[in-house]
Amino acid sequence: MVNVEYLITNSGDSIIDKYSYSDGILKITLNVTEVDKKLMLLIKSENFSFDNFYLDNKEDVYRTCRIQIQELSKVLSVENGIYMPASSFGGIMQESKSNYNLAYGRKKSKVNYIFSLTGYDTLISCLIFDINSIRIEELS
Repeated sequence: MVNVEYLITNSGDSIIDKYSYSDGILKITLNVTEVDKKLMLLIKSENFSFDNFYLDNKEDVYRTCRIQIQELSKVLSVENGIYMPASSFGGIMQESKSNYNLAYGRKKSKVNYIFSLTGYDTLISCLIFDINSIRIEELS
């Protein structure tokens, strides 16, 4: 069975096959070429960002990505237990580029990480409480 840490390390040239969202679960089918496996990621989350320009393109080069998981308290300011934007315009723009802005105004007690699939740009991002919010299933 593939775990999240192993997947992150070996997701370098993965290709998004398809994705959907229903009943609070983001489902992503990913061809992980590094380990020659097709996996379904099931992620419990309510806050997302999708880059439809790349995701709608059928060419693999635009759907090629790697997995990144970032602890939000290491990249965003926290004030009174709430994630806050950077104090400068440039800082806000940098945070927005990485979709960290999804966490602005959210309680640290409810969201700790941002999961992202990154290729030419950040293709999909979602906020998660912890790593256990991600379940991985191997497909044939």
